[in-house]
Amino acid sequence: EVGAKWSSADGKFNAYISGFYIDWTAIQLLTTVVLNVNGTTIRRSLIDNAGAASSRGFDLALRYRPVRGLNLAVDTGYTNARLDETAPSLGGGKGERIPYVPRWTASGSVGYDFALGGSVTGRVGATGRYVDARPNYFLADPAGNVSAFMPAYFILDLRAGATFGPWDVGVRLTNVTNRRAILSSSTLAFQDVPPFGVAANAAVVAQPRTYGLTVSRKF
Repeated sequence: EVGAKWSSADGKFNAYISGFYIDWTAIQLLTTVVLNVNGTTIRRSLIDNAGAASSRGFDLALRYRPVRGLNLAVDTGYTNARLDETAPSLGGGKGERIPYVPRWTASGSVGYDFALGGSVTGRVGATGRYVDARPNYFLADPAGNVSAFMPAYFILDLRAGATFGPWDVGVRLTNVTNRRAILSSSTLAFQDVPPFGVAANAAVVAQPRTYGLTVSRKF
């Protein structure tokens, strides 16, 4: 890994960038196995070694404070993670993307602190997060899981608050657009319980739109 940092003469702007290359031997990945226990077919997840793999990419972070109280931040990253040889026990082919690794991720935030008079200060802010599409299984998964791409998603959070003396009050709104972002998924080509042969798909989604209120006091 190599990187560099840079700051403007007035200290208002900062940049950080790094590039990386990872060469794995016997990388450990999550897989699914189908077992027969006393005549009943069950599915279990376990960690298995997938052979050689490599990952390369970069990370970039930018920070900017144009005026007092205003803070801007942007972070982005790129990762290309693939198998360097076939992994028969996991159904992965040489050159295939490693599941659950997005190529692109990014986040941005803005925060502003300001005086409201006397000893009272206020604050507002917003944060956005982006995750690129990523596969959930290798193409030839031996347990019957069908490889599918989980869609890219963007989630926006808002926040505001005020401090007066020892008291602090804050409100937040997470996942403003109520985006049903898929964090993980199971896409089966078959199932072993009635109705037989019907695909059984499931997904874990991001927390829905949520409102929050916090009140705290320093002693």
